[in-house]
Amino acid sequence: QFVEQGNPTSACSLPDGRIAIGSLTGGLAIVSADGSDVKVIDRAHGLPNQSIFQVSAGSDNTLWCAMPTHVAAIDTSQSREYWKIIDTPAENTNSVSTAGGKIWLATNDGAYRFVNGAIHRVGDGYFFDTIASESNVLFTTPGSIEELTGERLTTVLAGTSDIIHISAS
Repeated sequence: QFVEQGNPTSACSLPDGRIAIGSLTGGLAIVSADGSDVKVIDRAHGLPNQSIFQVSAGSDNTLWCAMPTHVAAIDTSQSREYWKIIDTPAENTNSVSTAGGKIWLATNDGAYRFVNGAIHRVGDGYFFDTIASESNVLFTTPGSIEELTGERLTTVLAGTSDIIHISAS
């Protein structure tokens, strides 16, 4: 029911086998591996809004959720999830990814690295998405390929994008 009504935007596996599903209008669902147990976390449970643009699981059992003006860090190792809301310096947080103990944010106002409670700007401009590995981070910017070729192109990210590479070190 959550998937049908919430307009899912992203999903990721958690270390314990559960699946986290972010949605445009229904908040976040954490679903057991067999689908029998669904826990919904939304505005009624303390999130600042219902939109979760992207979810990313960190190696430390923290689930990172990109929301329009905030990022939520949810400790999924607890029997009762605990989360904290982190204000971002950006107008809109579009994407979050985790790698090597660092959290990367793609926003309307720039690319950021969040580590040990501090946010550092690593790039200026509008960033649509981010994907991270242990040693590399890729940020995408919408529109540039279309402007260059004069044709609308569709990528895996369902938009027109250029890829910006930033070293994770």
